[in-house]
Amino acid sequence: MVEYLERIETDLLKSALVTKNYNQTRAARDLGISRSGLIKKLKRRVC
Repeated sequence: MVEYLERIETDLLKSALVTKNYNQTRAARDLGISRSGLIKKLKRRVC
């Protein structure tokens, strides 16, 4: 179950970044998290 949720989160992160042309600030805003929060999540996963 945890792996499934992590995969979903990873897919959401990738999708937000692609949609916003890899602009981290805009992707984070779309996800409703801070830019630093996005960066922390990205560091936990190699996207």
